[in-house]
Amino acid sequence: MIVDDDFAGDPDGLAALAHQLLTPKTRVTLVTSSAVDPKLADAALAGRSAAAGRGTALELIRRAAARARHRQADDADLDRRRRVPGGG
Repeated sequence: MIVDDDFAGDPDGLAALAHQLLTPKTRVTLVTSSAVDPKLADAALAGRSAAAGRGTALELIRRAAARARHRQADDADLDRRRRVPGGG
């Protein structure tokens, strides 16, 4: 899955990216950040909306990866307890 959005704009793109990152059946292979239309961009983002969106998307990717690692550890712990008699 390739995800492209103006992640510095309204949050719909971030919600879509989070969904794709957290859906086990989806493999996100590329994320790109587009510039927000200058007519719609906040004055503080003028000329740097793609870079700002990149930073926001990277933070979300880091958080989703950490969540996935925790989920895998929890699943492994549960599997281990199921194999040990009286393990819970």
